[in-house]
Amino acid sequence: RKIAYLQQQVELTFDYTVRDMVMAGRYPYKKWWQQQGDEDDRIIEACMKYTDVLDMAERPIRALSGGQRQRVLLAKVLAQQTPVLFLDEPAAGMNPTETEELMNTIRLIRDRFDIAVLLIEHDMKLVMGVCEKITVLNFGQVLMSGTPAEVQNDPEVIKAYIGD
Repeated sequence: RKIAYLQQQVELTFDYTVRDMVMAGRYPYKKWWQQQGDEDDRIIEACMKYTDVLDMAERPIRALSGGQRQRVLLAKVLAQQTPVLFLDEPAAGMNPTETEELMNTIRLIRDRFDIAVLLIEHDMKLVMGVCEKITVLNFGQVLMSGTPAEVQNDPEVIKAYIGD
């Protein structure tokens, strides 16, 4: 099964436009500029729309904020049309407003496209706001798995992350 992966730290081609970057995600292993068709254009437009970067389509990546760049990268992995998105610290470097927008975007993608999202994240507001099931690790070992409410109220989780 295919999994689209959004790395925590990604090197971007700053001379690419937003559209170019999303288009590159459509064909991650091919020469996309030789294979683009009407269906690809429709998918690329939809990915930019649902990640709220469509109005920036012709802007160069270098002109965007960190939060905007993350949304472009999310559109890029979404363009791969996989059943699973693996997001590694997607809120890294974002301010609270950008994180809130990201939370709404992840929910929209998950629900609208019926895509499973595997999220590794330290921002608990984001985790609690988008996850249906959470697995908590403590020093590389699974401490517990459950719903956000179960995790939040688990005495072992509280002890490990907040203290006695």
